[in-house]
Amino acid sequence: MRFFLNLTIMKHQTRTFLLIMVLTAGLISCNTNPNKNKDKDDNKSHLPKSVGKTSELLVIMNEPYWNGSMGDSVRSWFGQDVPGLPQVEPCFTTPNVNMSLLNNRMFKTHRNIFIADIDEKYQKAFIETKEDLWASPQRVVRVNSPDLKGFNKMFDEYRQAFLTLYHNNEIRRIQTTFKAGEKISIRQKLMRDHQISMVFPEAL
Repeated sequence: MRFFLNLTIMKHQTRTFLLIMVLTAGLISCNTNPNKNKDKDDNKSHLPKSVGKTSELLVIMNEPYWNGSMGDSVRSWFGQDVPGLPQVEPCFTTPNVNMSLLNNRMFKTHRNIFIADIDEKYQKAFIETKEDLWASPQRVVRVNSPDLKGFNKMFDEYRQAFLTLYHNNEIRRIQTTFKAGEKISIRQKLMRDHQISMVFPEAL
């Protein structure tokens, strides 16, 4: 496998709250190589800002597959209910466009993209996944297969990993938002006293 991996106001608030709770733990990390992180950020600075609603996953899949069992599997998995909420809410909403629109800039800059390419030119099924391919923050996952059987096998085996990648990318989006308005003095003090890097929004 090659690695490149209209909701109501209440729903938005609930989802954002959950992501922030995860973010609080995820932001804590040891900063052992700041120069490496700086180079990585510089390489992404030329990318456009990604677009898309909160927890929205753009599925690029030709219409016949989208309207069949393949589309049902993808919608069912990514649209599964978020556990533990008092109301029903999907993990991801899944708008769909055909493969012919893949090179359209409007779609290529979406934050979360899942591509399902079924074509006889492929000798076997394989997966490609890439962070910040056409925009930032962005996660693109692509499953290529010569037939539906190969796609189903790959999707069934790795769908949990796909879901995790997209959830992590949503957390990255919030991290980016927080960092734009962070209280730098707190981060500097944590790094100086405890060698821990953590982002605190100005409002906290």
